Amino acid sequence: MLKYYNGMKIKVDGNPFHPWWEMYNFLDELIGRTRLSPEHRLILEEKINRVPNEQIVNDLLALGGKTYSINYISTIWKQHITKQIAKQAYL
Repeated sequence: MLKYYNGMKIKVDGNPFHPWWEMYNFLDELIGRTRLSPEHRLILEEKINRVPNEQIVNDLLALGGKTYSINYISTIWKQHITKQIAKQAYL
């Protein structure tokens, strides 16, 4: 769902009769409840908006001076952020 979030959210916003409306509202709630570091929050928002990893690396550097490799951004996304959101759904 996160992979298609940007495009689907536009379609379901304001349309409670859309078949995916409840799912994306629930996902929004989960994202809001999930405690993420500022760096992880930035990665989440930029991945949703399909920002390339190269730009995310630059934005993280500007945010707090932390440097990550381009490949590590994908690792953080797949192994940390998405799992934290899924864990919040479980809770």
